[in-house]
Amino acid sequence: MSHELRTPLNAIIGFTEIIESETLGPLGHAKYREYADIVLKSGHHLLDMINHVLEISRLEAGGVKAERRRVELDGIIESAFGFIRNSRDYDDQRLSHDIQGGVGLIQTDPRLLKQILSNLLSNAIKFTKPDHKNSAVVRATATPGGGLRITVEDDGCGIAPEILDKVTELFYQGDGTFTRKHEGRGLGLYLVKKHIEILGGSLQFESTVGAGTRVHVDLPHAIVAIDTQSSAA
Repeated sequence: MSHELRTPLNAIIGFTEIIESETLGPLGHAKYREYADIVLKSGHHLLDMINHVLEISRLEAGGVKAERRRVELDGIIESAFGFIRNSRDYDDQRLSHDIQGGVGLIQTDPRLLKQILSNLLSNAIKFTKPDHKNSAVVRATATPGGGLRITVEDDGCGIAPEILDKVTELFYQGDGTFTRKHEGRGLGLYLVKKHIEILGGSLQFESTVGAGTRVHVDLPHAIVAIDTQSSAA
């Protein structure tokens, strides 16, 4: 089913990218390029939704397991940044990271952690204040017992306190007007929560309306090695 859903949509996206970039020659009327851009955005939106729904189906069927291995935290963060920079929502927002205390080698499932960070960063750049391009910062620090805390921080519109405990519910979209404007589907944060649970971790939110949001991901026993020279510096 995954193949049958993704393959025709990937063809639509791929050929539309060729048309939009005028690879084989000019399109002529400017409206054609505008229409190609609409098709392309809709295709990416639909593919993203299909990927999320398929992942939820795997989760509910018990088909997602943590496959832990030793990886560099910096590499996972940069991979998530690369995914965001190639997304249709990215609009030159400033992305940065700050790994504190010399945290280097960790033991985790790199696919799940990248998906967690990608979904959190996607929200950080998508739900922006009017006439404002958010910046997003990923911070990481060691916690007692070899734990790891990763915080994704943005300076966007923030989340109202009365809905903070609901945003990870499946299909929850908060303010319907706002999420419709930004194509919120109520899937990303649900997946974030479930993936963190598979890794044995926990999720916390801090948010102020109009000022931004901090999302804390706590992963126990994740740190394998500390770079003492980097930590001392």
